[in-house]
Amino acid sequence: GYPLYLSETISRFVYFGRLVAILCLFTSGLFSTGITFQKQDSFLLLIILISFVLSSNIPIDLFKTDTILLKGTGSEYGMNIVFILLQLFSILNFTVGAIKNNNSEYLFLALGVALIAAGNEFLFLLIPGWISLLAIISLITGTIIFGYKTHKIYQWT
Repeated sequence: GYPLYLSETISRFVYFGRLVAILCLFTSGLFSTGITFQKQDSFLLLIILISFVLSSNIPIDLFKTDTILLKGTGSEYGMNIVFILLQLFSILNFTVGAIKNNNSEYLFLALGVALIAAGNEFLFLLIPGWISLLAIISLITGTIIFGYKTHKIYQWT
């Protein structure tokens, strides 16, 4: 009882948000490897632009509904591979940052990003039961670790 293109628009918004979140995690890892903070605003603008272009050009199949009530994409496996690779590169960025800066605190940031990535992937599948609960706990734990260690590394007040 709702317009068919409304579900397409909602699906594109969800993919846009997911892309922005994953690319922000990836870029935060770039700063640990030595990219200066002065370029932070240009990175955010670039992230929003890339996410908008990708999410608006994803082929949406209006007649296929996913498990989480999103409309399916024509390249669903391709998008999932891109999401997973970006999350793995985010973890790798913090690992390289730990080695380059000789600071083991960045390994905790990598752990936090890994927990966020795992929780994101399992929650996006929306598997009912205890796995979804573990995904939510993983997201919360990863966010707490990431926030606490970022605060500790950069000594924000």
